[in-house]
Amino acid sequence: GQRNRLAWALPLVALLGAVGGAPWNARIMNLAPHMYATDLAGNPDAVRRMTESGSLLFHEEGVGATVTVIQRETGARVLRINGKTDASTLVDRLTQGVVGSLPLLLSGQQDEVLVIGLGSGMTLAATLDHPLKSVDAVELLPEVIAGARQFGELMDFPLDDPRVHLHLGDGRHWVERTETRYDVVSSQPTNMFVSGISTLFTAEAFQAMADALEPGGVALVWVQGYLLRDEDFRTVLRTFLEVFPEAHFWNAGAYDFALTGHLGPLALDPETLEARIQALGGSRTERWTGLRGVEDLQRHYLAGPERLAAIAQGLRVHRDRDPFLEFRAPRGLYGGENLLDVASLLAARELMPVPDASPELAEALQSRLETTRALDRISLEGSVQELIDALKTDPGHPFARIRLARTLHGRALERATGGELDDARRDARRVLELEPLALQTWKLLSTIERVSGRPDRATAALREAVATQPWNPYAHLALADELSASGDDEGARAARAAVIALDPELPELRR
Repeated sequence: GQRNRLAWALPLVALLGAVGGAPWNARIMNLAPHMYATDLAGNPDAVRRMTESGSLLFHEEGVGATVTVIQRETGARVLRINGKTDASTLVDRLTQGVVGSLPLLLSGQQDEVLVIGLGSGMTLAATLDHPLKSVDAVELLPEVIAGARQFGELMDFPLDDPRVHLHLGDGRHWVERTETRYDVVSSQPTNMFVSGISTLFTAEAFQAMADALEPGGVALVWVQGYLLRDEDFRTVLRTFLEVFPEAHFWNAGAYDFALTGHLGPLALDPETLEARIQALGGSRTERWTGLRGVEDLQRHYLAGPERLAAIAQGLRVHRDRDPFLEFRAPRGLYGGENLLDVASLLAARELMPVPDASPELAEALQSRLETTRALDRISLEGSVQELIDALKTDPGHPFARIRLARTLHGRALERATGGELDDARRDARRVLELEPLALQTWKLLSTIERVSGRPDRATAALREAVATQPWNPYAHLALADELSASGDDEGARAARAAVIALDPELPELRR
């Protein structure tokens, strides 16, 4: 009858509409309103930037997730999984450097490594800075592996390193079944509020990591310090201690933490540590983390087993048979009360255990502990001037440098808008010393020079920006606009050709 004919025709109509309609905007599909709705709802400019800009390097909808890689106008290249940013070459660089290198600095040997979770490949790149023999990298999603290759040009193509053995599969299954024994087993899953991730935070998962270690080996687990309730955070500590009574607690930035588990007491040898850190000179790890000596590790050390046990006291262990974090952890996603008090956690930072430290090193560690506590506090809530003054006590403190670059850009913009061009110029130049990839600051500096009546310097600033990030079409586009405004049509055409060569579909080219 008519109803049957209609039932047959509707799918065909839908198919014709899909074939003949405009393609879906992948940027809109990656807005992730389940996470970012509050931020976007009251900010139409942010929505416009998210949906109408960005060089779309990779977008693939897979069985397990939709994965996208976008080059942002800011200079950052980001990996998004189901719309959630899981890696960024600017924001996450410090965390990836610490997570990649820390366990290898602490391990007895540096030969065999297992990395669970690939992400952008930045942690793997930091791992490869060490003289290891082999890395097994296990990633669940083929789309993430394909997306990670879009980051290769920014970090010497880690997936092509002959020491890397890339495996498509479940990381927990791998660590439970492998017969290889590793010097480092590193687990860097995404956030616990993502469905299924809690299975990497059970006692059984941690036990599998322990069983896969060589004597003297180190297990490392990344733990988020944001959008997580205090009780859930302490539950992870309690569960990790159940398997690793010798557990130590570290941080990268203010909101990214790492637990290291050891099969015996951790007694850091200063000579070995110093030699390993010095061998990283000029590497990605040094650039991303600022690690140049043993005392620099004190910036990242938070607590040992006794304090962790006190923090986790009274909590139940998270187990496979009762994976309650799977259902509890997502409650922190939308904020509210009882979230982890990061400031208090950082304020109670302890001295790193180096029992054989010389008097000079012991004094340097104690001094670094005190300056780090102050810089932690000021990085979270201090003014620009307080940050500038505090950084004089430890100029290499990585998170404080990131925070200063961000706040200084804001001050430079305010000063430029208010006509204080000399002060604005100095602030912008200081930002670029701290973060050479900050394209927005290069553009601001160029504007300052142009308004100051120095068009040659305005152009030179953007040529310098292009030199720092030749892979970013937005750097070339900014130069093209500046050359066009100054009357250099030939130069503008050449710069625009570079944009087209990098991304002929760049939305800004159609404006």
